[in-house]
Amino acid sequence: MHILVIEDNSQVRAMLSMQLACIAGVSLVRSAVDGRAGLEAIGESAPDLLLLDLRLPQINGFGVLEALRIAGAQFPVIAMSASGEYRARSLTQGASYFFDKNSETECIFATVARMAAERGARPQ
Repeated sequence: MHILVIEDNSQVRAMLSMQLACIAGVSLVRSAVDGRAGLEAIGESAPDLLLLDLRLPQINGFGVLEALRIAGAQFPVIAMSASGEYRARSLTQGASYFFDKNSETECIFATVARMAAERGARPQ
């Protein structure tokens, strides 16, 4: 499973990338520092899963979700924010999941592990 993490905070980005790389079935973790760089990375090689911070420079997470919707992207998106205030909006705008980075980090990893296991169980 190839994952792209779009997160502007370097410490959070490094922590997510390191933890995700330890999950069985995750073979590649790439990262981008803002929405524009994230969309460019998606254009180069679509991920199997996107972890998307919603408060980003250049193009915010909602702009990324809109661009993905317009492009007809077919991969799941886990939206994240340091506040739960964006939960409903992100889910209605195309995110598959929303997690609060301050209190639901373990849920992010559990969800990714479940998705990787389900992907590995499917015939290719």
